[in-house]
Amino acid sequence: MTKGYHFSDAETPRRPSRARRGPRARRERRRVRGRSFSVEELAKAGVKRISLATSLYRAAMSGLFNAAREVKEQGTFGYVDTAMSTPELNGFMRS
Repeated sequence: MTKGYHFSDAETPRRPSRARRGPRARRERRRVRGRSFSVEELAKAGVKRISLATSLYRAAMSGLFNAAREVKEQGTFGYVDTAMSTPELNGFMRS
């Protein structure tokens, strides 16, 4: 069963009633592939909260994948030229 949805005997998805969901504000989660938006554009569209967790994870894993692919396919380590130094990364994490 999908979280937030209840299925009838006919397996038809339906939203739980507002009383059952409680007074919390409804959260919208939308993704548009192949398009990025600025914080300003999102604010103008009425977005109040931006979650970065998934997109930052994908960006990190993409960097890891590209570095590993470079070593495997080309036998080079060019990715180290653009990698942050440990002191730079530590300073960023503290700020």
